[in-house]
Amino acid sequence: MEVAGKIALITGGARIGQAVAEALARRGCGLALTYRSSRAAAEAAAAAAREAGVRTAVLHADVTDEAQVAAAVRDAERELGRLDILVNLAATYERTPLAGAGARAFSDAMDANARSAWLFAIHAAPAMRRAGGGRIALRNWSCRCSMDTCSAS
Repeated sequence: MEVAGKIALITGGARIGQAVAEALARRGCGLALTYRSSRAAAEAAAAAAREAGVRTAVLHADVTDEAQVAAAVRDAERELGRLDILVNLAATYERTPLAGAGARAFSDAMDANARSAWLFAIHAAPAMRRAGGGRIALRNWSCRCSMDTCSAS
């Protein structure tokens, strides 16, 4: 897919999100970056993208809250005019002692790392249809576990 002139919404504007944002911006793709707590990283990625000559929006969203997900998609489309690409990278990146990783910890991780991708997809699809089509990229995440800790990555 040629990305020049397209608009991508990247969930999780830090870490991997910054690298993806940089690669897309170098190819002429405008960006909407979401963050929950990593505002500085999302703002830095947006500033670098603007230096590459593309339009950007930085949007706060708790990706576990469907109303905030819907608002982020709506705001991205409103601010940037369209939505063509969704890159789901939001994740908690929390290290949890395995002994304390009960059902609540699992549920919280699944909400942030998996359910959020589904929420963004169902809310972004109509915007992509209005733009004539689009692409959705799902993050390939895994769990690293040891006897002491378990973290999504």
